[in-house]
Amino acid sequence: MYKFNCSNAEKEYYIRAQNVCSGIKFQGEIPNRNDKVAEVAIILGRYMQYRFRVWCNLWVDYGSVVDYTLREYRLRTKVSDTDTFFENVLLFLNRYWEYSRYLPISLNSVN
Repeated sequence: MYKFNCSNAEKEYYIRAQNVCSGIKFQGEIPNRNDKVAEVAIILGRYMQYRFRVWCNLWVDYGSVVDYTLREYRLRTKVSDTDTFFENVLLFLNRYWEYSRYLPISLNSVN
């Protein structure tokens, strides 16, 4: 599990996401990085992969799942629009995650 300092809201979100997707493996390349950006990106990627599987029965496309998950993450963890951490998480997912084609083109589209 994560080994970094965060707010209670963030901690609750990460714990919930970890519990829900405990059996899901991150689909993509996992670089040899040990920082908060990598851990959060992998948690979010696994959480979105879990939601792909669950929501496909509701005829929801992958792009909608990614959009909803990123909006929910920002809302629950209070990440701001100008936060470079969130931008770095998206850049990490864009580079290493197999489903990166469903990520937003810009941060403005995650509002």
